[in-house]
Amino acid sequence: MSLPAEIMEQTTSPIVPKASYKPTGEGRSGGNGATAIDIAEVCCLSAITAGALPSQVTRTSPPTLALPRKRGGNYTVGASRHLVAATIAATMMLSTAHAAPPQRIVSLNVCTDQILVDLVAPARIAGVTHLAMDATISAAPQNFANLSATRGDAEDVLARDPDLVIAGGYTTPATVDLLRRLGRSVLVVPLPQDIAGVRAVIAQIAVAVDDVAVGAAVIADFDARIERARARVAGLKPHPIALVYQVNNYVAGTGTLVDEALHVAGFRNGGAAVRTLVSGQTSLEAIVTAPPDLLVLASRPDAYATSVGDNLRHPALKALLTRLPSLVLPWPLWLCGTQHIATAIERLADARLSLQVPQKYSPRPQTP
Repeated sequence: MSLPAEIMEQTTSPIVPKASYKPTGEGRSGGNGATAIDIAEVCCLSAITAGALPSQVTRTSPPTLALPRKRGGNYTVGASRHLVAATIAATMMLSTAHAAPPQRIVSLNVCTDQILVDLVAPARIAGVTHLAMDATISAAPQNFANLSATRGDAEDVLARDPDLVIAGGYTTPATVDLLRRLGRSVLVVPLPQDIAGVRAVIAQIAVAVDDVAVGAAVIADFDARIERARARVAGLKPHPIALVYQVNNYVAGTGTLVDEALHVAGFRNGGAAVRTLVSGQTSLEAIVTAPPDLLVLASRPDAYATSVGDNLRHPALKALLTRLPSLVLPWPLWLCGTQHIATAIERLADARLSLQVPQKYSPRPQTP
C-alpha cells in the first residue's frame, strides 16, 4: 500500500537528534531561566478543554503527523490504518537518528507521561512529571508509583542523561529550548483536540520510542472501545443536551476533545449555550435557569478544598442535582488527549443508555 504524499512529507524528522553532550553534574544554577513543571500547566489545559485557548502555542516545532479527512471534516476509524502505515514509514526514516531505541526517556508533560507509560517498559523511563502521580490530574497514577519524578528544570533533566525528551506545547519552554541547543533529542507534541489527534500523538510518540507495534496495538484497542460505545447508542433518538461543568465555573466548549466525546456518546454539548465569558467560564445562575438534560461534573465537590471548587459545593447546585440526572466524569480522563478518553466515552454512553428522554423532545434554543 502506498502512502499519500502529504503523510510521507510530515512523518520525517519528528525529533531533533541528540549530540554527544554529557552533563557535568546536578544542581539548580538558575542561570538558564528554566521553569520547573508547575500547576500552571494544568490551568492552561483546563482553559484549552473549555475551548478558550489554542491547543498549541505558536513556535517552531517538529512537524506532526497528518491524517486524511473524510467529507464533513470528521476522521474515520479507517484513518488509523493510514496512521499505522505512516508510523512504520517514519520509523524507517528515523533509523539514522536512532541507532538503537532510546533507553533513558524523560517526559516533561503530564499528558505525554500517560501515553509513554503504556508504550515502553518502566526501565526505559528515566523521569516523568510529579503530576503523573497526582490522582486529581492523572488518569492512572498507580502506573507511575515506581518511576522517578522530575522537577522539569534543565539541570534535573540533564542529570538523568536522557536519550529522548518528550514535551508538550505548553511544557517548560525554557527547558525545552536549552535541551535543544545542547543537542538533546527532543520531541514536542501538540495537545489533541479530537479523537484523530489522539491517535496521531500516540503514533508519533511510538515512533520516537521505536515501539511502533505497541503503539499500533494501543491505537487498535482505543478505536475498538470507541466504536463499541458508538454502536451502543447509535439508534437512540433524540440527542439530549449534556453540559460538562468544572471547578472555577469552566464549561467544556465546542471543538474540543470532550465535545467530540459527548457527540460519540449520543449527546449534544450544551457548553455554547451557557458560556458567559470568553475564558470559557459561565455562571451557576445560567445553569440553574436553563439546566441541561445531563450535568457532567468534572470532579467530586469535595475533590478541591480551595475556593476554585466552591461552585461545585454551592447550595443551588446541590439542589439542582437532586432533580437533574448527573454524572461525575473525572477530568483526568479527558483533560489530556490520551487513550483514556475511551473510558470517558464508555461512561458517557452508559449515562446515555440510562437517560430517559421524552418522545416529544423540543431542543433548547442555542444562544450565539
